[in-house]
Amino acid sequence: MRNYPSSTADVDNALLGKKVNSSAMGSMHTVLLTTDGLLIGYGYNVRTFKHTNDKVYGQLGRNTTYVTVLYPSVIAMNVSVRAIATGDLFTAALGSDGLVYTFGSNPYGECK
Repeated sequence: MRNYPSSTADVDNALLGKKVNSSAMGSMHTVLLTTDGLLIGYGYNVRTFKHTNDKVYGQLGRNTTYVTVLYPSVIAMNVSVRAIATGDLFTAALGSDGLVYTFGSNPYGECK
């Protein structure tokens, strides 16, 4: 399983020429917001808790089993994003529709 680009062709072409408006960092993941409302993410996407061996997926908003996404790529959203924030293992995005979208770990209800 490959989770890194083997060439520049593997990097998301939708990012070419984009300008970053803001960034937010979780404990091991980063999300970027472009000036035109695209959400971009990379970093660690899963965490294993040693005492239970439970895994929590999704702070990068992907339906994937990749543990780490080493290169920035677009996080699919149905709306343009206006603002972003992150916690340790989750991401929040304010959509152009006024709704807050959250994804990632939710042990304390932070993604409801």
